[in-house]
Amino acid sequence: MNKAVIIGIIILLAIAGAVYFIFLPSKPMYSDIPEDWAEKTAEGISIDIEQATKGQSFDNGGNEYFLVNGTRTSFKYEGFYSGSYFEGEYAENGAVKMRVGTTLNPNDGIVEGFAAERVTNGVYEVLVFVDEDWRRQMPGTNIIWGAKYQLAKPYSFMPVRDGVYLDVIQDDPDRFGDNHRTSYAGIIVGAISPDDVKEGRSEGKTLLVFQ
Repeated sequence: MNKAVIIGIIILLAIAGAVYFIFLPSKPMYSDIPEDWAEKTAEGISIDIEQATKGQSFDNGGNEYFLVNGTRTSFKYEGFYSGSYFEGEYAENGAVKMRVGTTLNPNDGIVEGFAAERVTNGVYEVLVFVDEDWRRQMPGTNIIWGAKYQLAKPYSFMPVRDGVYLDVIQDDPDRFGDNHRTSYAGIIVGAISPDDVKEGRSEGKTLLVFQ
């Protein structure tokens, strides 16, 4: 074969390879640095759930969805304020006292937090975010979880940015049933003891519930 033809073929193959890699769909880039998940907005600090969970959970504005094992599991944004159950936010006489959602304002006097789930190398993890108002009002916060609420630890208040904090726990996958369509138990965050959680005592308690 003519040397010029061979060189031409090599050049064409090189160009074709370059074009292939240029237009090859790239995988989303997810950061392992919590500060990268947090964006400052006019409303406060907004947490990007997709970034934090590496695409395994997302927020639809009213609920959170966790994609696992081919199933989409939903979680409500819910909690208790001084013993009163609520979804989304709790208000008294028109004044918001507590809010559960992905945007946290650390200095508005409103207790705010939320949780998200992901699986990392086969390990179920729950990321629990709270704001500075939460830390001021409930410094003795605990996280209590497990299929039988057998696990507990003090909240660590690891700074993320600008008055937003994070703690990460290893979840108990046994709390799920029916291929994750059912939760037999939740993640409870607040100034509460394991015994109170096991007995269902929420009177006067302010809690984030992730179930």
